[in-house]
Amino acid sequence: MLEIKNLHAKVGDKDILRGLDLFVQPSHFEAFGSSAVEAMASGLPIVSSGVGGLGDFLRDGQNALLHEPRSPASLAAALRRMLDDASLRERLAKAAYLTAQEFEQTALLDRYARLIESTAGSR
Repeated sequence: MLEIKNLHAKVGDKDILRGLDLFVQPSHFEAFGSSAVEAMASGLPIVSSGVGGLGDFLRDGQNALLHEPRSPASLAAALRRMLDDASLRERLAKAAYLTAQEFEQTALLDRYARLIESTAGSR
């Protein structure tokens, strides 16, 4: 039986994230999607619409399952697929975790430093 939980907590709360089996973000718009990155860093498989900034790092079938925005049927199909396939959940969760590491502070600072160096070196 599928148990639905209605969570009204800050996504960054690691205790909340540890208790989840997957993270669902059926947004109509997202500027970046930091809550998805936090969930990915916690090792959760992701079901998302992939709109806005989410599309910059979520890849359907690679590190998340994406559904058509504003489509309850597409969301339901993605959820059913994720819930029915434990090996898919595990594979996507591992890939999501690796993707989230790209947003770790040291990794971001290294990327900024390389960008600055390459820009300064081209002058």
